[in-house]
Amino acid sequence: MDYEAADSILVDFSSNQAQLMGKVKIRFGSMELQSGRAFQNWLSRSLKALPIADSLGRMADTPRFVDG
Repeated sequence: MDYEAADSILVDFSSNQAQLMGKVKIRFGSMELQSGRAFQNWLSRSLKALPIADSLGRMADTPRFVDG
């Protein structure tokens, strides 16, 4: 799995979680997930993608999933 975030990546090893903020891209094989922010939990093997609010409070960078 490859991932990147334009703003920040915060990793908490004690809770086995990571938070990615700002123009997030996560790639796994031929799949790619893009969103404004994402939360990953290694124990539950879960990934949650959410939009992020712009300067006017409108939702931007809504999650987008592409396979192929």
